[in-house]
Amino acid sequence: MPNFISEDDIERAIVQKLVKEYGYDSLNAGTADRDDLNDGTGRADKREVVLQDRLKRAALRLNPEIPENAIDEALITLTASRAAMSTIAANREIDSLIRDGIPVEYENEKGRTEHARVRVLDFN
Repeated sequence: MPNFISEDDIERAIVQKLVKEYGYDSLNAGTADRDDLNDGTGRADKREVVLQDRLKRAALRLNPEIPENAIDEALITLTASRAAMSTIAANREIDSLIRDGIPVEYENEKGRTEHARVRVLDFN
């Protein structure tokens, strides 16, 4: 009988590696009662899959040169519904935004239009 590695097994191994080798924090948001919102995430609903506050804090920290309103627009783009897309197309788009940064446009202090990419993960 072949060994079976589940998606859950892979996820646990990656999280463990990120915590042990790279110093990431991990939050197990599981609760005995599925409706219990006291899970440390700050979510208003268990159906929320993106922890908006943490995402924004990371984006602000990683992109100090980009104005907050441009970062807000980038995060709206990243977390927008892709329900009308195929799962594969949606995953490719989100992967690209996370990997390459979310393109934004904003006016600098001199009134000139700047183009940048908002990073949400520090790959270094």
